[in-house]
Amino acid sequence: MTVSLEQKVDFLLKKLGYSVTKTGLAEDESLSGTKKAPFAEALASPLVVPATSIWQESGDIPATPPASDTSVVSVYGTNSALQMTADPTVTGNRTFIAHSGASNTSSPVLGDWIDVQFGSDYIVNVYKGDPNSGGVKLSAAGSGSNDTWFFDYSAGVLNFNGTNVPSGVTSTNVYIVAYRYIGVKGISQSSVSTALAVHAADLNLLKEKLISVDERIEKFAGIDTLMLALEDQTSTTAALPATATFIDEDADGSTTTFTVTLDPQRNVYALEGIPQPTVQVPRGDIVKFDISGLAAPAEFRIYQNGTELTQGVSYGATLVTVDTGNIPGTLTKIYYRNSVTAGMGWIIEVTDN
Repeated sequence: MTVSLEQKVDFLLKKLGYSVTKTGLAEDESLSGTKKAPFAEALASPLVVPATSIWQESGDIPATPPASDTSVVSVYGTNSALQMTADPTVTGNRTFIAHSGASNTSSPVLGDWIDVQFGSDYIVNVYKGDPNSGGVKLSAAGSGSNDTWFFDYSAGVLNFNGTNVPSGVTSTNVYIVAYRYIGVKGISQSSVSTALAVHAADLNLLKEKLISVDERIEKFAGIDTLMLALEDQTSTTAALPATATFIDEDADGSTTTFTVTLDPQRNVYALEGIPQPTVQVPRGDIVKFDISGLAAPAEFRIYQNGTELTQGVSYGATLVTVDTGNIPGTLTKIYYRNSVTAGMGWIIEVTDN
């Protein structure tokens, strides 16, 4: 006994309409047994779409079909219609397959035809005979003799599903005018993930800066003022404060010396034990960096806009001296940093008082 029409339709309704599997009989089935409405089925059964079937560039399919081939759409127009190949497993010329080679059943099958969800003009047109040389267009509704047809866009298969095959159809004179997707298929790597991988070093640097800023905010909260004179000659700076900003407001030509070490937790430069502080100094004053305690003292350099600064800067074996009165007058920000590893230093701000 064959499966009833009610059972077949019930399966399709539950599978496609409700994404559940069929366990009970159709509600209108005459067989005895447990009947279940689609909403009463409890076991999920969603359609699985493999990555190889996903049109990655479907967003680039234009709403109006192109006149010629693009990188995404292959055009089979009136003057380049595809000759369909009769399916040898089905008699009576009822089924035709879109093989790449006409009448060659061993050639690849061309699927991925673009349907009307991308635009009404993408509808496939079927011809009896080559449309470029007098072929006759066959209506999907038939000619009135129950000679309808159906085209499977995904598979590239044409089926004459009416009572009759259209008069005059042979195994070699069926053509289609249609459009086929030829773009990239599959799931691409997320652009965000790609960007993260490419800019991993920049993200790590940003993380370190955020940590440093957070620590500075906590330290600033415990002091009354942020304006801290750090000149060696100023008696009020006998004990360095626990802050990440060193500010000198007095333009008196004085010299300040900082001992440079390496912060072991974040692998950044520390001045007087404070990681990556900002140094503010009036133009005309001198700042010295004692690098004698560094494992690689020669890598401690002074930069302007990504270029090593030499004017007004002298490099010694144990001291790097910045004479702000002799650096270019247009510079208001320079940087102490490592010449090999980015992100180890911070800002020297030169003020004009």
